[in-house]
Amino acid sequence: MQQGHLSYIFTFFLSSCANPLNPFGNSILDILKAESKNKLTNKKYNADDIKISMFPERQNLHQTHELIINIHSQDNQNILNFKNLRIYWNNQLVTEGIKNISKISQKNYNLSVKIPVLKLKPELDHEIKVVYQTKNSVIEQIYHQPKCLISELNLIDNFGPYKSNDFYKNKIEEYSLQKDINPSLVSGLIASESSFNPKAVSYAKAIGLTQITNIAHKQLQDEYPNWSIDKRIRILPAPIIKTLVKMKRISNKHDWRLDASKSIQGGVSYLEYLNNYWDKFDSNFKISAQEKTNLILASYNFGPYRIKRHYLKSPRNWINHKSLIEAKKYTNKIKSYCYHFTNHKRNNYDKKAYHF
Repeated sequence: MQQGHLSYIFTFFLSSCANPLNPFGNSILDILKAESKNKLTNKKYNADDIKISMFPERQNLHQTHELIINIHSQDNQNILNFKNLRIYWNNQLVTEGIKNISKISQKNYNLSVKIPVLKLKPELDHEIKVVYQTKNSVIEQIYHQPKCLISELNLIDNFGPYKSNDFYKNKIEEYSLQKDINPSLVSGLIASESSFNPKAVSYAKAIGLTQITNIAHKQLQDEYPNWSIDKRIRILPAPIIKTLVKMKRISNKHDWRLDASKSIQGGVSYLEYLNNYWDKFDSNFKISAQEKTNLILASYNFGPYRIKRHYLKSPRNWINHKSLIEAKKYTNKIKSYCYHFTNHKRNNYDKKAYHF
């Protein structure tokens, strides 16, 4: 199975003279000039007259995508203009750089900015703020990070860049609901772990859709005593195992992790084990629901004991430790998949109405 600095990158081709500290192509001097020239007033906020919305509604950390910023005025006195728009990247004004790569549409009371290519690195935090100023008000909208909780029971709407598969969707929902685990989170975990490849083999010898390792398998033996793993996987190097799996010399007949249904069931059960593991710390540390989700996902990837060691040293900032960069990347990527895979129109299951 698989900080510090806030950063955010729009990927596009720039001239070689572009300042590497500014991904929009402005030089630092340009930014300072723009800040001085376009300084905002301190007038009161009035969110009733102008609405700012973004699509997608929250950050996408798992793939490069398009971002659309829409601003709509409900007051006929406010004709919108791009010159009144400010976009901030980690508290730096970057509007002019975005202007050079975006498609801008201004039609009286509507302003749309379409940024064609946006890439947000999942191992980093991102602060993106959109501000629009009129004569009488300043309106601000934050582009929030994706939200995903292991305790929410969310319907799966799609598998994003991966081919839709009703079998996977139904099995994920079935086994997840049985354990009170968020189905959308499980689908995000599978996307991150194996890209929905049931024969995936990692260099750490994790196997199948949910990439269960030999160590994780031991935690599941009491619940599934008849599930066996192939002894060859313990001793052979990963490249040879991959070849044997591809040739079907090692298959679901030899190792339960290569059975797609069992892999989903086992992955959900291991998440339940980790959920119970971190439940023990709730009373002492008052862990929030989102923080608990982060701890569970990081534990799935790096092991609960290693994550616990970092958490006990720094409960408020454990995930930003330099040795956990990959754990943070892994955790944020799954939460992003989870949020964007969810059907937000029907995001809560009624378990009583769900028929297996």
